[in-house]
Amino acid sequence: MDQQAWASVVARFAGESMQLIGWSADRKRIVVLVGGQQDGDAYELFDRNTGAVTLIDNAYHGVTAADVAAVSLVTYAVADGRKLNAYLTLPNGRVAKNLPLVVLPHGGPVSRDFPGFDW
Repeated sequence: MDQQAWASVVARFAGESMQLIGWSADRKRIVVLVGGQQDGDAYELFDRNTGAVTLIDNAYHGVTAADVAAVSLVTYAVADGRKLNAYLTLPNGRVAKNLPLVVLPHGGPVSRDFPGFDW
């Protein structure tokens, strides 16, 4: 039952990152933190009976889906030839040329970043 419930959430929010927040005892109503360009970072209530999605609230005050830019995985070679992965976020409405670069290194090697909005 739980796998079926989660599969319905994944299908509804395809292409978005999702985190389970909670669900009703019968697994018919599911609260999910959804992140991505389609929905921004928001708490959503998904009703499996009707397929309806209701916005509960944005995760960050004043940040809506229109404010969230797409994130893509890029791979590049470093000096020793090794390939590294990075996430690239380009600003909405701008040509991807001659833009300033901001690098946010993570605290690895035991941690890593994930695609999506990062406050």
